[in-house]
Amino acid sequence: MSQGALSRAIVLNGIIRISARAIGQLKSRWRCLDRSGGLLLYHPEKVCRIVQACGVLHNIAHSHGVPLHERDGSRDGHSRDAAAGFQVNGGGGATMTH
Repeated sequence: MSQGALSRAIVLNGIIRISARAIGQLKSRWRCLDRSGGLLLYHPEKVCRIVQACGVLHNIAHSHGVPLHERDGSRDGHSRDAAAGFQVNGGGGATMTH
């Protein structure tokens, strides 16, 4: 692999990690993005506006110090969404816990 190709691969890897982290933060804050399993049943233009609105609102919440929803892991392969009372399984499904 040439030096140029290696440099591009390193940059691309960084971009992918940053993008994945940003998407994870949006999914953590906005359950409509997380619980949908990646499927919003709208036209693509409307989905873009929804995701953009989530990004803008996330930035506003972040600037005001509103924390992200946190999930605590459990031994059974599930995590518990303490803020919303959901039990989330590894496949992305969720059930109310109360």
